[in-house]
Amino acid sequence: MSVVTTRQLRERRHRRIRGKVAGTAQRPRLAVFRSNLGISAQLIDDATGTTLAAASWQHLSKFKGSKTEQAKEVGKVLAANAKAAGIESCVFDRGGYLYHGRVKALAEGARKLAHRVRTAALKGAELMPDSVILNGDARPLISIGGQKFVLGIRGLHQADNAIRVWAVAEELGLDLPQAAQALEHFAMPGGRGELVQEGQLTILNDCYNANPQSFRAVIATAKAMRKERRLVFVAGTMRELGSESLRLHREIAEELVELHPELLAAVGDFVPALEPYAGALRHRLITASDPVELAPRLAQHLRGDEIVVLKASRGVALERILPALKASAKHVNPPGAPLHPR
Repeated sequence: MSVVTTRQLRERRHRRIRGKVAGTAQRPRLAVFRSNLGISAQLIDDATGTTLAAASWQHLSKFKGSKTEQAKEVGKVLAANAKAAGIESCVFDRGGYLYHGRVKALAEGARKLAHRVRTAALKGAELMPDSVILNGDARPLISIGGQKFVLGIRGLHQADNAIRVWAVAEELGLDLPQAAQALEHFAMPGGRGELVQEGQLTILNDCYNANPQSFRAVIATAKAMRKERRLVFVAGTMRELGSESLRLHREIAEELVELHPELLAAVGDFVPALEPYAGALRHRLITASDPVELAPRLAQHLRGDEIVVLKASRGVALERILPALKASAKHVNPPGAPLHPR
């Protein structure tokens, strides 16, 4: 079996990002390169292939400090060079690197490009909502700026994103009642917090992508939706985590066990991550090599009136178990029936 290196993973992330991020003369692309010696950045107009401004650790001849502090200084130098070139904003291309450490420090230093910086979040920010309450299907009821609306998508993490959208609307002087209406009717593409109702079976399909942060968000959403209903959680591999993959899968596995679902199913990297809990979970744990193998085994354990949460990276194609789940909804067992094979 071939082994994917950290560099290959970074290059793969970078290709994905570059498919979405392009710079112009008015809003160039901030491209980052990091090495063992230092970090550098360029502001690039992709339309002409021109570098409009640049900065590097080599420009800091007398600097003394850590590499993270060095990166922040490079960001400040870039901001000064950008200002001299008449550049006031940019799009960030982190080069496939994860957003932490030196890459994050450089971005923070370069934030001087902005005329105004305003923080917005559910808590600990300049702009915060008056209140956020999850309703029965985990959609947030948000009160902010004299407006109340139910967000069209599910989870507190999506409410956090909505507050940032609200901050932009305020800064641009947009009509806030219209902004509230737009957020209330906002819909995500399929597989991103998609709610599927089949008879008495509720399926939360969130298997478009996965990382530790989004896994924790969907765990919180499952808690809010659960109430008195039986919960089934199906977990698939979080891809592109590099050398941290084993540790991060173990962390999320522990949080899934602490959720205490009536049934926990897993494929891929979550199978070994959940192995230490197999004795305690017993029949409540179902594992398989892939979704195709898992589908019939999971379906025969369902009563037909549960909440089933699907979460995995896109490459796992966990949605392949949906037909088996939908078929099981047609055969509802009586309330109180155990989650054992039919």
